[in-house]
Parts: sequence; structure tokens; C-alpha cells
Amino acid sequence: MKKAIKITSISVLGLFLFLVDRILKHYISEVSVILSSKSFFSWFMIEKTINRGVAFGIPVNYWLLIFLYIIIVAALCFLAAIMIKKNDYISFGALFIIICGAFSNFIDRISFGYVIDYFNVLNFSVFNVADVMITCGAVIFIISNFFNKKNAHSS
Repeated sequence: MKKAIKITSISVLGLFLFLVDRILKHYISEVSVILSSKSFFSWFMIEKTINRGVAFGIPVNYWLLIFLYIIIVAALCFLAAIMIKKNDYISFGALFIIICGAFSNFIDRISFGYVIDYFNVLNFSVFNVADVMITCGAVIFIISNFFNKKNAHSS
């Protein structure tokens, strides 16, 4: 029963963050017609930015990107299933968060042909909640597996 509770808790968190990103993207899309940016601090603004590329706006062929999304998400789902079998809930959670973030950006790519980004930090990088999910999930996954390997070698 504990296994089901852990998987459900992780899934609810991932789906909650997915919904937050979708709601913010919708809101930013609607409001940006009236208000192009809203500054909260000298280093942080909310503004709609269209990202047709990948990380940091690096350009890539649209159909290649769609193909890569499908391959990567399929591989992450397979890996997540392995983590559940191993009872590695931290790695599963990290992968599920990555999958939810990637799926949110994938919806944008299919719907609009680009990803909507809205957090502008230091006028350097503009990103969204989905990007944060992908980045944090990857960091958690790497750290978790680093310590799992370290603990396995010390036993």
C-alpha cells in the first residue's frame, strides 16, 4: 500500500505543476496583448516570449524536434517504469516531473509551433514552469543516482 501512496503523491505533484504551467501559459498569452511585461523586482519580469528553438532558443528543425520529443518521452517513461520496479521513488519522481514538464512544452509545440516562456530573469534567460520542472527533475535524478551508486559501492 505504501508503494501506491508514494506513486500517487509523486503523480499529484507532477500533475499539479503541469496544470500551473498550463494555466500560466494561458493567462500570459491572454494578458500579454494588453501588458507586454510586468516587473516585480529589478531582476525579475513576467513577459510572454515565443521560443521556436530548444534550450536558450537554439534553433532546430520543427519536425526533428517533435520526433526527438516523442523518443525522449518514451525513453523516460520506460526508465520511470524501471525505477518503480526498483522501488526507487526519488528517481521515479524526478523522471515523472521531467515527463510532465516535457509534455507541457510539447503541447505548446503541437498547438502553436513554439513554446511560450514567461519568466525573465536578469534579462538573460526566459523560461517557464515546465522548464523548471525539467531542470529540477534532471538534477534530482542525477544526484539521486550518484548517491545510489556511491552507497552500492560502499556496501
